[in-house]
Amino acid sequence: SKNTSFRKIIFGTFYEDQLNKIMTAFKNNQNVEKFTLIDLKLKDDSIHEIFESFLKENKSLKSINLKNNKIDLKGKGLKDLKDLLVSSNVPLEKLNLQKNEVKEETFSENIGQIIKSKKLTKLNLVNCKIKSFSTFNSFFDTYVMSSSIQILELSFNFVNLDSITAFVNKNKSLKRLLLQKIKVEQS
Repeated sequence: SKNTSFRKIIFGTFYEDQLNKIMTAFKNNQNVEKFTLIDLKLKDDSIHEIFESFLKENKSLKSINLKNNKIDLKGKGLKDLKDLLVSSNVPLEKLNLQKNEVKEETFSENIGQIIKSKKLTKLNLVNCKIKSFSTFNSFFDTYVMSSSIQILELSFNFVNLDSITAFVNKNKSLKRLLLQKIKVEQS
């Protein structure tokens, strides 16, 4: 009989091959609501392997925390995550990508499509090495402005103050905005 009692999965200090074995055991579990893989140094290639079968079956996942990994060094991991999430039926509300260095060429489209398809209420992009104002502006104006995000964390990135101000004025559901040690561009 399959074990369906897990509501929260948190992994911290596993090697990738160990993690893949454990994920196989969870692939048929449809009740997991919170999934945390922090400080594992996961790379691009492992995202697809880890999430593919898990997301196909899960209909309850509300939160993914991938803090402090390396999921987008080649520009592939974030795209794989986006493709898997957009095509799944998970009701994702929270996404934490803190301390993941993202490829600026694909960042806006990939995170944007996740926001658009999943109705995120919390997005953590702290220290994602967004170092281009044009990348931030494109992402923010195209995807974030029309979202219903309630908690947005953007510290340690390059941001446009006018975009942030417009978002705060427009988004009446915003509860928290974290902007510590940001590099600011004013239009």
